[in-house]
Amino acid sequence: MVKGVKSVDLTVLIDTSFNTVQSGFKFIIDGVQLVLGRLYDVRLAVANFHEVKFKLDQYIDEEDQLNALQNLSYRLQYGSRLAEGVHAVHTTIYNGSAGDRPGVQDVILVMLYTDDIIQESLEDSVAEAKSDGIHIIAVGIRTRSNHWQNILNMIVSEPLEDNQLIATSYEALLDMDKEIAEVIKRSIS
Repeated sequence: MVKGVKSVDLTVLIDTSFNTVQSGFKFIIDGVQLVLGRLYDVRLAVANFHEVKFKLDQYIDEEDQLNALQNLSYRLQYGSRLAEGVHAVHTTIYNGSAGDRPGVQDVILVMLYTDDIIQESLEDSVAEAKSDGIHIIAVGIRTRSNHWQNILNMIVSEPLEDNQLIATSYEALLDMDKEIAEVIKRSIS
């Protein structure tokens, strides 16, 4: 380990509802790969709102993580059930097994299109995860409605303004890697 550099157990939680088309999914994956290049000693897991794609202990080195990301395929999921995704990450990934390291900050990076998020049980799922020390960061894709701010405020860790970012489009994620990585680094310092 490099002195002064902290490790992170990072789960990327991806919205794969009908709002995130295949090209948007590709931009999310490419953006996450850029973010990984700016972090050190990352254990990575990936999930969508419906299932865990891979856990923290499946791909330990960066090259394997990048390949695993590239090999993920887009599959349309109906329903933006963010609460189910947060609950699955909390109970399946950050449960003391599956590569979750003691003494290392657990971080969920939610990448979502904020329209049509089903809010049922969302506050409870998020509160349970946060109460177990999981730090939640969100990158929302700007939508036409003002609904996005309420959703992001509901899910991110305190201070709210430091843990949420807005992308103007899916493609804009490719230019936000430094900013996203800095938010993650602040959460583990």
